[in-house]
Amino acid sequence: AVLSYGFVDFYNNTVVATDTLSPYGDNSGVYQAGDGGSDGVMTVKNNIFVDNYVGMIRAGDSFLYASNNLYFNNETDALSVTADDGNNVTADPMFVDGANGDYRLLAGSPAIDAGVDVGLPYEGAAPDMGAYEGEGITGIAENGGEIPRTFALKQNFPNPFNPTTMIEYDLPKLTHVKLIIYNSLGQEVKVLVDKHQSSGSFKVEWNGRDKYGNRLSSGFYFCRIQADGFVKTSKMLLLK
Repeated sequence: AVLSYGFVDFYNNTVVATDTLSPYGDNSGVYQAGDGGSDGVMTVKNNIFVDNYVGMIRAGDSFLYASNNLYFNNETDALSVTADDGNNVTADPMFVDGANGDYRLLAGSPAIDAGVDVGLPYEGAAPDMGAYEGEGITGIAENGGEIPRTFALKQNFPNPFNPTTMIEYDLPKLTHVKLIIYNSLGQEVKVLVDKHQSSGSFKVEWNGRDKYGNRLSSGFYFCRIQADGFVKTSKMLLLK
């Protein structure tokens, strides 16, 4: 939650499942109170409020201006907003996997291109709600691609290969992924991936070397993926 005294711009945030106690005894997603006897001013735009006890609340001697926010499944979406400029959305934001903390937006989300220009960089026709956009920002899924529906490990290409090959796999949600190369005796040769990754399609290149950097001999090798209970192995042939 946000507790503010003074003048605050609150832009492009995703606020989920807050239950924060304010000094006035109110649970509030965003709470704005005046600065002593003077007026505070808060501007709230391009945000997503989901599953909060109170989506937004204004109290005290302050002024809260809001527009272009998305509300979904809050106890109260907005209370005592001084000036609501409209263009708000009341709909499921279509998170990739909100239950597991992946708050990126699926293609077709009503929050995409539904914001208003507040002077921050953005891509597309208008800012997306819920996160900053621009170079280096990875909080929003690419609009042009679809999130994979199922886990998958695809056949490496080229196969046979010498000396490098590309391995592609799909993740429908945020999860921990292990991608490991084994030899024909079942011995671990190289760990290519061992980390949490968000949903999407990924490619990893293997250069035919083991974990010590040694070039491997010709023969069959096996690529095994483990991700959220999904396990699959593919057979690869290294030729020299």
